Parts: sequence; structure tokens; C-alpha cells
Amino acid sequence: MKKTQFIFFFPLLVGLSVYLESQTPGKRVQSPSGGASSSQNAGAQKTVFPFFFLYSFGITPSEWNPLWPALLPPDSLTANSQERSYLQITITGKDLEYQLRFGKDGKPLKIPFFYGESSQYLQFKWDSQGNLEKLSLSSNSGKEETLYQVIQREGEKIAELVYQKEGEIFFIYLTIRSEEVEEVWYTPEGDPHIVFRFLGPAGLIYKIEQTSEEGTTDFLVREYTSFLKPSFEAWKDTTYEVLYAKENPRYVRMKALQNGASGEVQNPPGGMPLVEEQKKSKEEQWWYQYDERGRLVRLVYPDREYRYEYEDDRKGLWVRCRITPYIPRLGGMVPLQPIELTRVISYGKE
Repeated sequence: MKKTQFIFFFPLLVGLSVYLESQTPGKRVQSPSGGASSSQNAGAQKTVFPFFFLYSFGITPSEWNPLWPALLPPDSLTANSQERSYLQITITGKDLEYQLRFGKDGKPLKIPFFYGESSQYLQFKWDSQGNLEKLSLSSNSGKEETLYQVIQREGEKIAELVYQKEGEIFFIYLTIRSEEVEEVWYTPEGDPHIVFRFLGPAGLIYKIEQTSEEGTTDFLVREYTSFLKPSFEAWKDTTYEVLYAKENPRYVRMKALQNGASGEVQNPPGGMPLVEEQKKSKEEQWWYQYDERGRLVRLVYPDREYRYEYEDDRKGLWVRCRITPYIPRLGGMVPLQPIELTRVISYGKE
């Protein structure tokens, strides 16, 4: 059994909708990313998102990641194609809709960004040379809430930006090296506010270090070679782990441990293992099962499970997904009302 532990600095699982959010396991925590405010920006502490993390998240979108809604299939916003020029994906269900849009040369224009109990969008504006002009974080309604405006470049590298949100302004300076990026935030008066350091080669972020008046904290460790390409969170007294079975990477077990609780890891049998009854109230575990194509077909929690069925188009890409919840009753599993998702994939000029 291969055991790998990861740390992430955003909430692990967020809801697909109000209903799906109520099904989400694990402990919800507040993001630790808010820094200390300057005297000119005194008041309630606000969450700030480091620019380079959002930028990297947008230009290297992968399948599943820890910002993902709990039950949404990991490949929902992926067309399994290298062709991203003018690619658009729209996925809809009851009371929800997510969109992913790429423009010329496959550069991102609009990408869902899941945080806390809400979903937002990263929107990118590029100049005629393919350089980023601005990045904004907007609500589902389209209201621009956070803006990062590039004001200086050094060759192809972004060197300086201005951050604006609800009247709050900071200047951001980037120093980009081969395996490290430093992002320093200053107040308009020139006082240091917060520093982020991103560690990892070629823009692949493995760890984020945040330094402010409160000290230095590590927030992110990321793994890019695993079956799921996952990242997980460790914050306060909770640690999330992923455990793989060497003989079959299609069976993945996740654990949420609190206050140092630990449990034995067992190799899954030939079929999908059921999660044993939890003996420790401070530990939660759940399983993912994938088919030979890498699609999620079963998600098992201690008290329920979800089964996935797909309908493909002529290219072999799924366009409909039915997620059926099952709960234990009288020694068996009883199905509940299924959740229906529809996916539209299109190519072509805007």
C-alpha cells in the first residue's frame, strides 16, 4: 500500500448545490489565507487570494482538485482532448450551471473557481500578444468582486500588479525564478502587508508559504503523479490523507483525521470495499471507485453511497450523468431520487 499525505489551503469538499452540500463529509473550516490588515485598512480581517495561485490554477486546469464540488464527476470540465482553442463546456443540473471557456490559442477566458460554500469564476483578459492584462474573480451573477491588474512586465514575466476589492487596494510584486515565485503585497503607503512564496518547478505549485505579522505558515503541498492528481488540506486539528492500492489504482481511499486520530489501512479486495463502521468519532473515511476509463462510478461514505451512470456522444465523451444516492435499510441499500447532470461540449470560434 502506497501512502501519500498532502496539504492544501482551501476547503476540501464543497457542495454541488444546496442538496449536495448537505451530503458533504469532513470538517468545514475557514480559509487561513487572510493576512493582517494595515492601520489604513483596519477592521474585519478579509480573505485575500494570492495572485500566482489563481493564475496557475487558471492556465493549468486539470480534472479533479480539492476545490471541486463533492459529487461532481472529476472529468466534468474536461473534454479529454488537447485541443482547447475556443473550447466551451457547460454542465447543468437542478439549480446549477458551470461553464468553462477557452479563447484563441487555448488561453482560458472563464473558469469555475469553487471556494467555501459558493462558486465563482476566474476571468482572464489577454492582449494581442497573448500577455495577461487582468484577472478577475467574479460571482455567478457576473459581478466583478476582485481584480488583479498587470501594470508592469519584465519581458514575458509579470512583475507588478495592483489588487482591488471593495475599495481596498494593494500593490503586488512578483519575483519569478525557476523553482520559486515570491509574491509580496504592499499597502498604498508602501508598508509590507503579506508575503507568499510558491515552491515547485515550471510553475507547478507544490507548496505555498504565507508570512504576515502573525508569522509563517505552510499551506499547500501538491502531487501531480497520482491517479487523481489530488491536493488535500491540513488546517488546525484536521488532516486529510489519500491512500492508494498498488494492485489497483482505481480504488482510492480518503481519510479525514482530527486531533491525531489514526486508523489501520487495509488493501481493498477484488470488489469495491465498503467503509467499515467508524470506531472513532473524530475520523471519517470514504472511497472512490473508477472504471477502466478513469470515470468515477461509485463514491462510498460510511452512511451512504452514490453510483454514477453515463451516456456518451459519438466521440465517446459523456453528455449525461445520473448520480443515484443509496442509503442502508433493512440489511440492503435503497436508492433515492437520482441527480441528473447534462454536459454540452463545443468547439469553434467565439
